[in-house]
Amino acid sequence: MELTLPSVAEELLREIKRNFQETSQISDEHLLGLKFIFGPTALHALDLVDQRSVTHVTSPSGRSTFQCKHILAVYLSQAVRCCQDLSVSDKQMSEILLAKED
Repeated sequence: MELTLPSVAEELLREIKRNFQETSQISDEHLLGLKFIFGPTALHALDLVDQRSVTHVTSPSGRSTFQCKHILAVYLSQAVRCCQDLSVSDKQMSEILLAKED
């Protein structure tokens, strides 16, 4: 039973991505699915995506990561291709990954 919910969530995110590529929208059916699976956290994640609060950080070495408060927002922003892109140096990437502050 532990694997069922993640599988359903992954399939829903794949469907959202597929549908968004065709229509440039998230359907009402998919929004209801998000609410059913994730509850009120889905709304918070969608708000973060709408506000473009997800940043995809890349470095010359090929490393990449995402910066956001909400993991679901990261997955949704990837599905709807709505991320801020930020290129940083390898040193800056190391600091980000190690959570070092200047």
